[in-house]
Amino acid sequence: MVDGDKGGVWDTSTMGGGSWAIFYVQVDDVHTAIDKATELGATVVVPFTDNGPLEFAHLQDPHGNRFGVWRPKG
Repeated sequence: MVDGDKGGVWDTSTMGGGSWAIFYVQVDDVHTAIDKATELGATVVVPFTDNGPLEFAHLQDPHGNRFGVWRPKG
């Protein structure tokens, strides 16, 4: 995620972020991706978020690996 005011990264510490890297997968629909991931055993760590220019969520697979799904708007 890019934020020019923060040097190209967002501070997610108040949103369940941690000291690990999270890779993001661009999807056509964040809600659909969340539904499919949870069907396959993932849990939602950071729920659907609309921050203006994009939508995203963070999930965790059954092994504890975190990942994000996102979609640019417009």
